[in-house]
Amino acid sequence: MEPNYFLELRNLLEKLPGVGPRQAARYVWAFLDFNKKDREKLADLLENLDKNLRRCAECFRAFMGIGAVCGFCSPASRREHNKIMVLERDSDLLNMEKSGIYKGLYHVLGGIIDPSDENIVTRGRMKALYERANLDAGVPPPLAGRASGRPASLEIILALPTTKLSSPAVGGAGKWTSGVLRNYFGSSDHQAR
Repeated sequence: MEPNYFLELRNLLEKLPGVGPRQAARYVWAFLDFNKKDREKLADLLENLDKNLRRCAECFRAFMGIGAVCGFCSPASRREHNKIMVLERDSDLLNMEKSGIYKGLYHVLGGIIDPSDENIVTRGRMKALYERANLDAGVPPPLAGRASGRPASLEIILALPTTKLSSPAVGGAGKWTSGVLRNYFGSSDHQAR
């Protein structure tokens, strides 16, 4: 065995949400106790992940299927295209869908909003939301809707955790994550609540 094998595998597993060094080590030991057939199956499933699951180019939710856009974001969908609910994770989207109370579109950030964190995924998805809402097109919102095929009036619903940030980068302690996103959008005619 290579001297760093255990550490490399543990470090990779630590990238999973909610997994720290001790939990990652437990996973390594559990994999060691799997029979060879189960380990091979796991390796095969991970190897073929990109062939079977993808992220929607619009909302970034994980979906199975073909094409760049999921069934929710497809122009042919019966979803309410004038609403976008901003969520932290795919699991939040699944919970909303199970409730059956929301019929609009989604935008999955992929993590918490923390300006002091250099999470490229979350920052990129915030920028994509900004672009999706047509705020950077240089066209007033009523015209932007017609130009892009999107509704002229867009409601952005922030369904984010009520976590307080302590970073001075957001103007001091006590800023709420939803407030950071509101500040990111600045003053616009788009409604965010």
